[in-house]
Amino acid sequence: MDYTLIARLLVAHVLGDYVLQPDAWVAQRNQKQFRAPYLYLHALVQTTLALLFCFSFQDWWIALTIGLGHLILDGLKALFKQNNLAGFVIDQLLHVLIIIGCWLVLNNSLNYSSLKSIFSTPLLWWLLSGILLIAFLHPKLIALAIKSWRLDIPKEREPLYRAGRWIGIMERLLVFVFVLLGQYAAIGFLLAAKSIFRFGDLRESKDKGHTEYVLIGTLLSFSLAIFTGILFRLILGYSFNGI
Repeated sequence: MDYTLIARLLVAHVLGDYVLQPDAWVAQRNQKQFRAPYLYLHALVQTTLALLFCFSFQDWWIALTIGLGHLILDGLKALFKQNNLAGFVIDQLLHVLIIIGCWLVLNNSLNYSSLKSIFSTPLLWWLLSGILLIAFLHPKLIALAIKSWRLDIPKEREPLYRAGRWIGIMERLLVFVFVLLGQYAAIGFLLAAKSIFRFGDLRESKDKGHTEYVLIGTLLSFSLAIFTGILFRLILGYSFNGI
């Protein structure tokens, strides 16, 4: 199977979305949705690029599918005004899934048995459960654990702490992956990097409660991620005879 086709189509996607699509096209699409001429021109550009990067005109249906995908998805994103992070991530993920789907159909790999085997893989569900624990359960646990320190935090700091939740989720996901890969030195680098960025803020802050809140939250966040990573590494190692 030609695995490079996925990479070539991803290159075409990036070129069409971010290099050959001016801001004026995006602005018109957001304003007029499916009535925007530039939306259809963008779909045509994506179709042409996909056809060129397929290296075969016999695969015209792949290019047409990708072009229609851009037309429909970009139009719907503009129609429902999903010009935010969630809308961007979902949109890009769907484009990637369309590319992978076309590749699977081309290689006669998209059928019920193949999909069943993918979704029946224990590794997939263990990794998914670990990610969900880190993204949804850990924030609740940390919030409850440091609730007493949070009561002393000024309300004007609240937007910063909401951003801190996202930072915490991302750092725990990184730590989780590092533990699964056995890269414990990378965890120390991540903690050191965060400490450097936080040092100035904590040094200038005269609020002891704020300092304790940050330190305890950080240590608890890293500890939970490391513990979860070690636990899942043991489970996966037992299930798959090593990871």
